[in-house]
Amino acid sequence: MKLQLSSDQVGKILLILLVYPVIWLDTLYGVFSFLGLDALRVSLLYRTAVLLLGLIIVYTRSGVLSWLIQLMILSWSVILVINSYPVGDIQFIAEFTQLTRWLYPFTVVILTLATLERYGAHDQLLLRGIAYYGWVFGAFMLFSFATGLGIPSYDEGVYGIKSFYVGGNDIGLAALISLATMLVLLHQRFTWWRLTKILLCCAGLVLLGTKAGWVGTLLLVGGFTLLFRRARWVVLPLLLVGGIWSASWIQTNQETLAYQVAQVQALVKGANPRERLIQAAEGQLEHYPDKAELTGGSYSFYAGSGRDYYVTHNNTTGVETFKAIEQEWYDLRGGYGVPFAVYVFLCHLLLLVLTAALLIRRPSVEHVGFFIASCLYIGHGIFAGHAFVSGQPSGLIAILYAVVIYRLELGALSAECRSQRD
Repeated sequence: MKLQLSSDQVGKILLILLVYPVIWLDTLYGVFSFLGLDALRVSLLYRTAVLLLGLIIVYTRSGVLSWLIQLMILSWSVILVINSYPVGDIQFIAEFTQLTRWLYPFTVVILTLATLERYGAHDQLLLRGIAYYGWVFGAFMLFSFATGLGIPSYDEGVYGIKSFYVGGNDIGLAALISLATMLVLLHQRFTWWRLTKILLCCAGLVLLGTKAGWVGTLLLVGGFTLLFRRARWVVLPLLLVGGIWSASWIQTNQETLAYQVAQVQALVKGANPRERLIQAAEGQLEHYPDKAELTGGSYSFYAGSGRDYYVTHNNTTGVETFKAIEQEWYDLRGGYGVPFAVYVFLCHLLLLVLTAALLIRRPSVEHVGFFIASCLYIGHGIFAGHAFVSGQPSGLIAILYAVVIYRLELGALSAECRSQRD
């Protein structure tokens, strides 16, 4: 018996493979890390395959997005040659790894968009896949909270767990993007199961113990509750009960929350969470002032910043290492100069503008959710850092961007058809 799949079924399978396995691969890598087998980077292998498929499409199809990605690669290549001349000292693997991180969200956008255009409208399937990431994350966080198994977010005695997820800020931002999508789906159709998934995701973000996770959860749930007229009678009492319980818990666990309290107080006073890394970056940029603003320092910038950070700012001797600043602007500017940094930021802002354009053209709560998720991602990249180079949130927001672009193209096509009929 020969199994034959229709074009529609093939499209669904490909889109499912783009989004649904991601959370399980991230979890599996965390389990391996917890067991001391962190060399088994299964999630990295998956994202590398996605990146390569996306790059194939970039160089086999025309369009503005393809040109933008090709120009990014070309600019990086030219800067790398300039920075390595005349000595020829180059650390290509480290340099190329940085590039692939900046390319990843854009290649996921173009890969997802190409699949949608080839196999038809399955954007709701993608939205459910993004939501799937958040509640599975929440379920594992609760498992670790109940069993004590998992990775702590901070040092011993400080509140926060990461379950089996390695990057706390990365997974937190990804969960917030997922939460925004879950709230959109709840607005589309209220069910108790969808509400339960939202509560799981929120619980995971609270247990994570990051400031961005806490503030983002509060803003998302509070803001969307105002839009959910059908759900207010359910969500508001839950918020009230959750708020009372949280206040009681905080009162009895003040010592374990001292770190977060100190961090919040520092932020209110104007401190930057990456302050020591930024100081190391600023000190390194002074070593080559003539070209720092034009082409950056490539590998020497990251290696020097790592040395300054560990030795000068953390009093650790004998350390010289490649270290990203984890602040998007400094990583881009220090590594490859201001023009390249501006270009990458403008590419991300272009996608945010397209999300806003969809909201203006077709205003709805659903598209408000898309815009909020995009603002969370861009805002985190600008103010907190470590968003544009992170595979977890970048992969999810890229799929959302692909849905946005696909809907904008459908809207233009519909308008053209209507004009022809008229």
